[in-house]
Amino acid sequence: MKLFFFLSGIFFAWAACGETLSIDYEARGAGMRLMHGTIVIEETPETYRVTSTGRMSGLLGWLVGGEAVFETLGRFKKDMFYPDSFRLKSRSRTRIVTFKVTTPTIDYQTALMRMLALQKPKTQSFLVDDGRRQMDLSFLYRGKETIFVQQRDVLCDVYDVTLRRVSGKKGGWFFNRMGDKDDSPLHFYMGIDPETGRYMLLKADFETTLFGTITISRSDKEKK
Repeated sequence: MKLFFFLSGIFFAWAACGETLSIDYEARGAGMRLMHGTIVIEETPETYRVTSTGRMSGLLGWLVGGEAVFETLGRFKKDMFYPDSFRLKSRSRTRIVTFKVTTPTIDYQTALMRMLALQKPKTQSFLVDDGRRQMDLSFLYRGKETIFVQQRDVLCDVYDVTLRRVSGKKGGWFFNRMGDKDDSPLHFYMGIDPETGRYMLLKADFETTLFGTITISRSDKEKK
């Protein structure tokens, strides 16, 4: 479930005010398709809504199944994203977290929106709250790298991403791994998407024992 939560929690892109953007991603590891995710961002000049859906797919979907939906509602104020609420809904539970502009915590999706809205790449840290724990979510800027996206070479900003528990419930496998200094960090590749012309998360990868390198990248719409 922790891997499921992570994969469906990182699919974010930047949409211009007043527009709706829908992007599909997939996660692959050990030569298998592990998950399909969809992110929909709806914006007005004052508000934003981010809805992410993650579904286990391939053999893992047949064995485990399951789907989770993550929804953030917030407002755009003084050139900054501020969440009002974050909702997680899965087959077994629903969890809702509310925020105020004056509180220091935000949710995962707003953290990614803020990173993608930066005028230039730089190292950033956020205190995130998922309703069970508070964590330090850090993006360490490592420079630029060219990757192949949709038949094109794209120059990307590369970040090492770590997640460390500050308070609350101790995490499971994924959260423990992200906080282990002996493990390599998660890598984010952010750049201009060839299809939409927008700056977004184009690829992410991290190492696991079971599946080797898990890679998350843009994909076509999932066939029903």
